[in-house]
Amino acid sequence: MAQEPTVGELRVMLADERRSSQQHRIDLDKLKAAHVSLQEDYVRLQKDLRDALQSIQDVRANHANILQRADKVITQKDAIIKEIRVQLSSTDRRKLRTEIEEEVRANFAEYVQQQQLSHEKARLSLHETNRENAMLKAQLDNERRAHQRSEEELKLKQKAEINRLQVELQRLHSQENPTGAHEVLSRLLKLQREYADLQLKMKNTLIESKDAKRDKDAVFAEQKVQLQRHAEEMAAAEDLRRNLETKLRSAQSQRDAFDQTVCKFRQEVGNLSLQLSTLEEEKLKLKGQLADSEQRHKAELLQLKLDTVKQKAELENTHRKAMVELTNAKLDAELALKAANEHKRTAAEKEKETERRHQLTRTKDWDRARQLESEKVLLEAQLSEVATAKAAADQRLMEAEKQMKRLKQAQESQRQELEEEMLALRTRLKASLAVREDTNKVTAENHVLRQKLELLEEERRKDRAAIEGTMQQKDGLSETVERLKSELQGAQVDVMKINEQNQKVNMQMKLSWEQEKYDYVKRIEELESDLRQAHKEFNWKLRSLKQKNKQFQKTVSAYH
Repeated sequence: MAQEPTVGELRVMLADERRSSQQHRIDLDKLKAAHVSLQEDYVRLQKDLRDALQSIQDVRANHANILQRADKVITQKDAIIKEIRVQLSSTDRRKLRTEIEEEVRANFAEYVQQQQLSHEKARLSLHETNRENAMLKAQLDNERRAHQRSEEELKLKQKAEINRLQVELQRLHSQENPTGAHEVLSRLLKLQREYADLQLKMKNTLIESKDAKRDKDAVFAEQKVQLQRHAEEMAAAEDLRRNLETKLRSAQSQRDAFDQTVCKFRQEVGNLSLQLSTLEEEKLKLKGQLADSEQRHKAELLQLKLDTVKQKAELENTHRKAMVELTNAKLDAELALKAANEHKRTAAEKEKETERRHQLTRTKDWDRARQLESEKVLLEAQLSEVATAKAAADQRLMEAEKQMKRLKQAQESQRQELEEEMLALRTRLKASLAVREDTNKVTAENHVLRQKLELLEEERRKDRAAIEGTMQQKDGLSETVERLKSELQGAQVDVMKINEQNQKVNMQMKLSWEQEKYDYVKRIEELESDLRQAHKEFNWKLRSLKQKNKQFQKTVSAYH
């Protein structure tokens, strides 16, 4: 009979079973976490797949729109080319020539009318400036007369005031009464005030003369500007005449080269027709390339869909296997726990068997864990392959978009080149027709232009005569201004002389006043000294009287 296990051995076995069950739980939690992460990766892959399909649909829609636009542009260009061909084949050169001649004549008539209007405006402005010049001359003469009258009045007033001051000075010198100093001072102050008023009036007159001179200078400057403007307009008319002559010469030279340009134009039309045929062939080639690229993109999309379906099925199979293994592991763990609880009493007999089973279950668990880890690694590798496949698909889509952009750019560049060539041909045709019309118009209207130039020459002579008259008027005004300047200088000299005389009189009056003031002060000091002396004598006499009074009182008191 086998020996029964002791309590310590049972406790050790129970602890081992608990550790193994704890390890099984940890492994189960890890497997659950791996299962959750795999589900998240699966959801993310489904979302990426939907996004990729949506982007592919957007690219296809964009490509379809681009193709529709390109077809519309090509049809429009074909219609324009057909219209141009019809116009080139059905254009009447005589009718075109008459239309261009009428247009050029209308433009030239409008230009001549504008020049005539500008010339009339210049003449009116010159007449207005002459009238303003006459008005300013009259105003200047009136101001000069008023200034002369004011200067004469001021001179007469100054002479009368000087005479009065001289008489007053003589009268003051004749008088020797010192009591009239206050009256002299008041008169002197009055004279100083009057002199200050006279100086203020002189300053005002000088300011008025400066203002008149400034106005005159402004008038002269404005007249000079107007004359310069008129000269510029005359120079512009001369330039216009020269330009017309140069245009006539260039038109004659262009008329000689017109036949050569017509031949070149015909050759270029033939070349353009060849280029149009080549462009149509290239358009058909591009349409074939676009159809091939669409089929290739469709095949790639189908392949991507099949790959995603296969990967989805594989992921579902691995998920089912992992779930089955997890359930088996759970059942094995529960059976192991039940067996441990049932065989606690018979542990001694079945110790070897339990250990063997425990080892087997542990090895199975380890094998299952390794298998799950390997499956996890395989799933990660498959996910990475799916990601790389998605990146490759995105790269292919980007390359397809780039190719479509390059094709679109090539079509746009070809379209622009065609448009530029057509515009160049149109401009050349218009230039040739314009040159021919210009030559016909210039030859027809040369006589009219010469007559107009003669009229312009006559008007220019008249304007020159008017300018010479204005220059003579300007010289006369400058002479009057110089005369006024000389008169102003003479008046300033007279004023300076009067100021010097007034200063001399003021100095003499100040000296006499200072002398009288000095005498008066000296007299006051003498009177003050006499008063002090009299006061001293009075004080001495008062003291003597007081002493006598004291002696008298003493004698009276002694007598009593």
